Amino acid sequence: MVLRLHFQNRGSAETFVTKSSWLRVAPLLFLGLGGCAVLQDTSKATSWLKRTRAPALDANVVQVDVALIERPLGDDFLNKELWTHTDEMIVDIERKGVVEENGYRVGQLVGGTPAGLQTLLKSPRACINPRRRLVLSGHAVTQILGGDKLQTTFTVHQESRAQEFTLIQARFCLDVTAVLTSDGKTRLCFTPKVETGETMFPYQPDPDKSTWTMNVDRPCRTFKNVSWEVTVAPGEFLVIGARNECENTLGHRSFVEDEGANRVQRLLVIRTSRSPAGGDTGEPTLEDLARASHSPCLAVQAGMTSVRASGQK
Repeated sequence: MVLRLHFQNRGSAETFVTKSSWLRVAPLLFLGLGGCAVLQDTSKATSWLKRTRAPALDANVVQVDVALIERPLGDDFLNKELWTHTDEMIVDIERKGVVEENGYRVGQLVGGTPAGLQTLLKSPRACINPRRRLVLSGHAVTQILGGDKLQTTFTVHQESRAQEFTLIQARFCLDVTAVLTSDGKTRLCFTPKVETGETMFPYQPDPDKSTWTMNVDRPCRTFKNVSWEVTVAPGEFLVIGARNECENTLGHRSFVEDEGANRVQRLLVIRTSRSPAGGDTGEPTLEDLARASHSPCLAVQAGMTSVRASGQK
C-alpha cells in the first residue's frame, strides 16, 4: 500500500469548483469574506448602479446572503413581534417536532420585510458580519452563530432519547447545504454542529484511497438527526432563532448567551438567489461589486424586497 498525504479543508464548500468554471467563480469567492464592505479598492470607487457588462456566475452557484442579529436577552421584537410576520410551517411536519424540541425556531417571512427587522439589519451594533456567500449547489458551508464558550452544557433530543453534552471551548454552528431545484427555488438543509477545543490527531486515514488526509478544521460534534430542510424562492427571507422556553437545549445554547454580563440572544437571517446564467438582471454584477468600495449589504436588499412586494398588485 502506498501512502500519500493529501491536504483537505472540508469546512469551506466554496472551494469545490470545477476547472471549467473556476475563471468565472474564483473572483467571487473573495466577496464572501466580508459584509457590507467586502473589498477596499485603492482605486476610485465606481457606483454599482453604473453597471458594465460582467461575466455571469456559474449556473450552479447559489448566492446566500446571511446576517446575524444580536439583541439583549428577552428582546420583545425577536421573541414575539417578528414571528407574527412569519410562516413557521415551512419545516416539514415530520421534522418540525424534532426542531422545536431541540430549541430551534424557524420561519419564513410573509409579505414585505417588517420595519423592525429592516432597522436591525441597518444597525452596525445589532447586525453582526452581514455577508454574501457563494455556494455550489449540493455543497455545504458552515455558519457560525456566536463566539467560543469556555465550557457549556446542553441537551440534545434525538431518536426518542435525551443526551447531555459538556464541551470546552465550544462554538455553535449550522452546516448549510444549498441545492438548486428544477422549479427555480433553493432547498436549504441545516445540520447543527458544535466545534470544540478537543485535541485531535490532524491526520485521518482514508482506506479507500490508501492515503492519509490532513484535516485543518476544528474538532466538532455534528448532530445529523436534528437536521431539517426548507425550500425557498429567490428573494424570500428565512429567520432562525431560539425557543426561549427550551432552556439548555442545543438550539437555545446556539443562539442565547444567558451567562455573564453580556446576556444576549441572536437571530440568523438568510436570503438566497440563483445566480443568473447571463443577461441583464438589474442586480449589481461581480465587476460592479469588486470595483465599488462598498457592496449592497443584506439591509439594502431587504429594503429592495419590501419595495418590490408593496408594488405588486
